[in-house]
Amino acid sequence: MGGDSTMTRQLTTINPATEEVINTYEMMTKEQINDIAKKAQNAFLDWKKDIQKRADHVHDFAQELRKNKEDLARKVTQEMGKPIKDARAEVEKCACVMDYFADNGRMFIGDEVINTDARKSITTFEPLGVLGSIMP
Repeated sequence: MGGDSTMTRQLTTINPATEEVINTYEMMTKEQINDIAKKAQNAFLDWKKDIQKRADHVHDFAQELRKNKEDLARKVTQEMGKPIKDARAEVEKCACVMDYFADNGRMFIGDEVINTDARKSITTFEPLGVLGSIMP
């Protein structure tokens, strides 16, 4: 790439079984990533106020996973070579995890009274912000 920052970088996904090109993606620039992170942080400021709204969105996400399970499973099989039966189970597992945290999220973030030498000590859980993760 030799120092030319205007050159477009691409990532190509290949079916490991057939070596057929599945798709080619343009790699995002640092500026694009920062812009997305900034938008996510701004949305977070509103989202952190309403746990029920967050839970509803997580349930909606689980529904979308299930609605698109066959297409998602085929994509997993195509990109990773995973047997289709296992790929379907993986999509369902992801949907179940989303439902679990949507149903039980309040339990994980409730205040906790803890024993200390102080008169009363409480641990309070508050949302901290946006987390970025690059995953296969």
